[in-house]
Amino acid sequence: MPRPRFLAEIMPRDEVSEALAESRPGPAARSLHTLDGLTDHFRLSYRVVRDLKEPSLLAAVRAFAPDVILSVRFSFRFAPDFIAAARLAAINVHPGRLPDYAGLYPHFHSMLAGERSHGCTVHLIDEGIDSGPVLASGEVAILPGRSAFANNLESHLLGNRLVVDIMKGLVAGEVPTGKPHHGQPVHQHTYPTPKEFHAFHMKGLSLIHLREYVDYLRRFGLFDEGSSLPAGARLAESDASDWLKSA
Repeated sequence: MPRPRFLAEIMPRDEVSEALAESRPGPAARSLHTLDGLTDHFRLSYRVVRDLKEPSLLAAVRAFAPDVILSVRFSFRFAPDFIAAARLAAINVHPGRLPDYAGLYPHFHSMLAGERSHGCTVHLIDEGIDSGPVLASGEVAILPGRSAFANNLESHLLGNRLVVDIMKGLVAGEVPTGKPHHGQPVHQHTYPTPKEFHAFHMKGLSLIHLREYVDYLRRFGLFDEGSSLPAGARLAESDASDWLKSA
């Protein structure tokens, strides 16, 4: 089946237009940037890699000689050679409370468990999964009616703020040692099972709300307040991105 190219292929136009027309309080942080937007703004370059075992990749990382390796929304494990390539630290932003919600989909599993808040943990990368010493952590409230999609993004936005503070410390010469879990078991979660999806639905919880999705698209600059759905709104062609842009 071919990949959808236009927004209208994956959701009815009238539903999107209705969501656009609704008036809701704006979020505290009004604007967000895509990866392309950030690299354009700061005049940076990047390389898309789809296999960490690519022979030239480790050599390229070593040649770059990074001070810090920062893993964000990255679901693969780093080999020890990659971790050692960072002069100061290899750091991961995990959108969940550790050690209770390690692994995949912590936002989903936190909501399913009836938690009142959703955590975010920034930690040093070791050879385990979300098991390294914790550098910083925080929480965002799980509000009634908020979807898993929105909870996940809010956790990542919190992670961004935590990382900025950590980077300031590194620039000031602080050594990122972190706080170990002190023998506490790290509870690994996997992709939700059909049974867990059913239980999530039966609790009246939602994976995503259209109105929330449109609001976040606005924050990325796709729609202006009060605008209607652009006729040329289409999916980005890059496989590395899931955001929408105007044709």
